Amino acid sequence: MVRKSSIPGFLERYSDGVDSQESKERRGGMSSVVGCQSMDGTHVGAPIAIDYRLSTFDEVMTTAHVDELVSEFAEKLLPLTVRVERVPTSERAAAVLSEFSKEIGAPGLVIAAELTKLAPDLMTSLDSSGISWLTPADVAASRDAPLGISLATLGVAETGSVMMAEPTLADRAVGMLTKTNVVIVRTETMVPSLVEAAAALKALALQPNGGYAALVTGPSRTADIELSLSLGVQGPERVMIVVVDALS
Repeated sequence: MVRKSSIPGFLERYSDGVDSQESKERRGGMSSVVGCQSMDGTHVGAPIAIDYRLSTFDEVMTTAHVDELVSEFAEKLLPLTVRVERVPTSERAAAVLSEFSKEIGAPGLVIAAELTKLAPDLMTSLDSSGISWLTPADVAASRDAPLGISLATLGVAETGSVMMAEPTLADRAVGMLTKTNVVIVRTETMVPSLVEAAAALKALALQPNGGYAALVTGPSRTADIELSLSLGVQGPERVMIVVVDALS
């Protein structure tokens, strides 16, 4: 099977926040929108549309290639004890989140607002499962919360990293201050290498007032005190990745 894919390739920046008709036609109308923000975490300017397709030719990705990227991504995270689940739909993703929250004994979920806006079907499925959740109004809402759910901008297969570019400080705190962080990665945003991730970073950095992004690989680890490895000192002590084929 072959299908048009929005991965991987040269990422383009649209400074006015509007995806040009020419670029839409070149890649079949597919783009991804990334918010931009100032250093204090407030949202500024218009979102930027990032083109995940190759700009030099119209690439046709095979399903097998996409599967390889996801498999490589998961393999890179095995040594870090990061669990990676791939699911086809938002409904199944909600079931995984519900099961995982029960597994770790979390009373509810703290979910980044950008994810709730992007995936209403996911939120509906969570409601149907009876699990409680909230979107953080401020940074304090995420501090030491048992389970936080974040949205990745990209997944990088060669390193097992996720690129986080949250539009607000409150959303950013979900992935930094919760004890366990589940990161949702859309399958179509999985890229092969840091080359593509670097292009996305450049697009964010060149926005008016700059932008924020971080490449995160696994849970927080530090060994700067007597060379003793500690988890969760500067971020979540446990990370799980849920790769969703059709997030809605």
